[in-house]
Amino acid sequence: MAAVGIVHKLNTQMNLEFYASNLYLHLSEWCYEHSLTGTATFLRTQAQGNVTQMMRMFNFMKKCRG
Repeated sequence: MAAVGIVHKLNTQMNLEFYASNLYLHLSEWCYEHSLTGTATFLRTQAQGNVTQMMRMFNFMKKCRG
C-alpha cells in the first residue's frame, strides 16, 4: 500500500488535471463560437492530454494499492 501522503498528493494532482481539462474545454467552446477553430482544436487536444494524464495517475494508484 502506498504512503498516505503520496496518495493525497496524487489525488490533489488528479483534481488539478481535471480542473484544467474542464477549463480547456470551456475555452475551446468559446473559441468555436467565435470562429477560432484552430485555437479551439488546440485547446481540445490539451484537454484530452489532461484527461490522459489523470487516468495514468489513477491507474498507477490503483496498481499500487492492490
